[in-house]
Amino acid sequence: VPAAQDGVEYGVGLGPSMLSDRRWAEELFGKARLGDCRRTRRLVDLAEILAGRPNESIAALTKGDKTRQEGSYRFIRNDAVSSQDITEAGCDEALRQCKEKPLVLAIQDSTELSYRHASVRDKLGPVGNGRSKCARGFVVHTTLAVDGIGGVPIGIMDQVRWMRPNGAPTRDERKSRPYSEKESFKWQAACERMQLKLGEWENTVVVGDRESDIYELLAFCLRTKLRFVFRGSQNRKLLDDKERLLARVASQPVLGRRTVVLGQRGGQG
Repeated sequence: VPAAQDGVEYGVGLGPSMLSDRRWAEELFGKARLGDCRRTRRLVDLAEILAGRPNESIAALTKGDKTRQEGSYRFIRNDAVSSQDITEAGCDEALRQCKEKPLVLAIQDSTELSYRHASVRDKLGPVGNGRSKCARGFVVHTTLAVDGIGGVPIGIMDQVRWMRPNGAPTRDERKSRPYSEKESFKWQAACERMQLKLGEWENTVVVGDRESDIYELLAFCLRTKLRFVFRGSQNRKLLDDKERLLARVASQPVLGRRTVVLGQRGGQG
């Protein structure tokens, strides 16, 4: 999918797991509406060759098949092909599968994609702390659907990408800005899109890290009866007003333990 331009674009589903590359590509993109059935067939073909080894070049993946290679390049360069149409096809398939599951975990998180090459830097926005003039890119907020019973990823059910404007807002500007215009609104916006597309969300639990501990978001989930598990960040008051959240959690009995083995990283022990 081409890199994000100004505005919002939506993300695609995951790669194959138990399916063959071809069947996965057909299920995910076979119904994409690209204005021409030949474009859809080319998309399926491109997804198939990228599925197993997405880190390799198209030239390497096509293994000397010049027709397939040139067809893939033409598809990518085709201005008539909308990246939003491609990605919506992937999300729609993930959402369709979600409706068939007894329990779905809608796991949200954000990441930044940065590019340092001079040819693209000027077209992108600031990332990180905004101090580096070299690191430019865009922000990606993804909702990954996972089977809550089997633990198997279903696919990406929602994804939004955007570029931050140049010049970070001051503290006073951030405080005076309406909640719906803040970057933190991304969590609620993703929930709203999910609810709109699913129609019924009784089988869905939204999961978020500490960044999702936002009062307005908690109120929204309670108001719309959307189940959620958010990692606490704010030491909030509790309803009984006897103690605060972190003290209450610390006083509770341990319900279980798990050992996680971490592999060596970057030459460190």
